[in-house]
Amino acid sequence: MGYLECKCKAMKKMTFSHSFHVPTNRIDISSVFLKFSPLNQAAVMATLILILLIYALIII
Repeated sequence: MGYLECKCKAMKKMTFSHSFHVPTNRIDISSVFLKFSPLNQAAVMATLILILLIYALIII
């Protein structure tokens, strides 16, 4: 268990995607919460609240 074997035809296009490393993006959580303003994010907040209300109505 824990061993995966994949037999694929050799393709030159696949070599390029594996030939370089892309580092992950780091998110500074403290700056995210410091820059958060509900007034600037009204559309996002309204959408999330609406989705949660619809979900709650479907559940009930």
